[in-house]
Amino acid sequence: YEISIIDGYSNRYFDSEYIILERRESEQQILECRTGIPSETVIWTLPNGCGTVGFYYRLENTLILNMRKEWGKETYLICIDLETGKILWEIDHCFQHYHLYKDKLVGCHDTELHFIDPKLGVKTSSHIIESYKHAFMMSPRSDITGDRFYVSTNEAVLCIDLTSLKCLYILNILSQNPNASFIDRPCYHNGKIFINVGHEMSMNIFDVSDLDI
Repeated sequence: YEISIIDGYSNRYFDSEYIILERRESEQQILECRTGIPSETVIWTLPNGCGTVGFYYRLENTLILNMRKEWGKETYLICIDLETGKILWEIDHCFQHYHLYKDKLVGCHDTELHFIDPKLGVKTSSHIIESYKHAFMMSPRSDITGDRFYVSTNEAVLCIDLTSLKCLYILNILSQNPNASFIDRPCYHNGKIFINVGHEMSMNIFDVSDLDI
């Protein structure tokens, strides 16, 4: 096999048409869009503050991603035209993790649930999850299956019904792992929730088939 090395770059997004790389220049990060690797054909570049955070979603000929303008500051979503690199819209005070649900992006932070129209670049609605009063992590990690939204907090995993916007049940992770310092993203599969707990990453498997009705 062959190996190609591009020094100073990190891979951020790729599909069959575009590859988005990130490099550091002076005091800021730069996004660079190419048509292939190791092709030197650069379509556009875009300064992006302190860098991307980790969410990327392609919608037709646009790419939606979140960035952070300054370290320690809230993230914001932007939508980029993949052909030109032009920013089509930007939303401040957004979360780090989103999922596509029907025709909307859904994300959760603190006790608030956001729905965003990815074509228009507007928050269509916000909802407070009243049934859970504990503080969420700064960037809760989540999974979505059908109409069920699974989100991890600093103490538990919640299952939220996206049609009724109610919390259906709560799995108290700390009761099983009292010394856990970290709760990773929950992954739902066939009636079970898989989640890594603690920085040593011990996997917990919860059978929720009797709860997921």
